[in-house]
Amino acid sequence: MLPVLDLGVVSALAIDLNSSCDALEVLGRFQADLPSRVRAIHDAVYSWSPDRITTALTSLHTHASTVGALRLYELTALALSGIDPATSLVHAMPLAADPNALQDLNREAALFTHAYAALCSHPRLLDPPNAG
Repeated sequence: MLPVLDLGVVSALAIDLNSSCDALEVLGRFQADLPSRVRAIHDAVYSWSPDRITTALTSLHTHASTVGALRLYELTALALSGIDPATSLVHAMPLAADPNALQDLNREAALFTHAYAALCSHPRLLDPPNAG
């Protein structure tokens, strides 16, 4: 099973931003926006709008990749795999076909929130190892 949060991605983000605090801020913005992104997916699936489904999934998928939210990334990749990019038609999309899939999305979002809180409690996990 994949980890909820890839510390390697978060550490690389901290290096790119020259700050662990800034990397945690990026994760914090992702976490703060996560409920609305998940709600957008739910709304799109229930309205059965292929364009809205694609947009909502792509948004979460892209942002999950940026912050290392591996399980959310994989879940959205699976859902996006059921969309025909040429026609935007949804073919047996797992989120719509499986009644538990939206619950899985909710659960993974909650797990990310817990992982983020744990990382905020232990930000030294982002520090590079001593080279000595």
